[in-house]
Amino acid sequence: MTPAEPTATTKTRVLLVDDHVIVRDSLARRLEDEADLEVPATAGNADEGIALAQANGFDVLVMDINMPGMSCFEAAKRLQESHPDLPVLFLSAYWNDAFIQQAMGVGACGLLSKSDEPEILIDAIRSVVDGGIYLSEEVRGRFESESADGDRPEQPETLKTRLSTLTPREVDVLRWVGMGQSRKQMAAQLGISDNTVAVHTNRIMKKLDIHDRVGLARFAIKIGLSPLDEPA
Repeated sequence: MTPAEPTATTKTRVLLVDDHVIVRDSLARRLEDEADLEVPATAGNADEGIALAQANGFDVLVMDINMPGMSCFEAAKRLQESHPDLPVLFLSAYWNDAFIQQAMGVGACGLLSKSDEPEILIDAIRSVVDGGIYLSEEVRGRFESESADGDRPEQPETLKTRLSTLTPREVDVLRWVGMGQSRKQMAAQLGISDNTVAVHTNRIMKKLDIHDRVGLARFAIKIGLSPLDEPA
């Protein structure tokens, strides 16, 4: 997935929440090395993260999913209610289906593995701030493998039937969503306006009964529209 390049001189304010001090501080220093990013504050748990997010203006929240105290998913849910425009990007040492479902349920824009290089986190931050989504290869791999799992409630044939309800243009939009493209990037790729992309995206959600962009990306990957080796 190709992240959006920084286009504004104003720095992106990142709130970093992780209970491991060494990890938190090293990530904060690495992010501060980027000309377009700054980390005004960090927190060691979700409770502190909520307090900071509600008291200060941040552009993106990066949060570990496994910390003592309040669940990170509950924290994200509360913040989405009070700050719906704040993109949330989750970090995890490993991802399982339950974690992915919970992250999607609270409207996460990014799911990354802690084994990813810091440069991937930087790319993900820029992407979600620009309105895109970012899924680690581990998460995308889990989505992709679902299409071959006979125990899943939806078989490949069912998925293809659902896909057939979309127009060719909507299929194009869905493919780019699955590749993590922002609305602006999709508009440039497809030669249409940002607003037209938004209209197509909303129609796709209604037709597929999917209510967030990560869910759309998951569907696109499962159906094979946005495979892991697809060039972004």
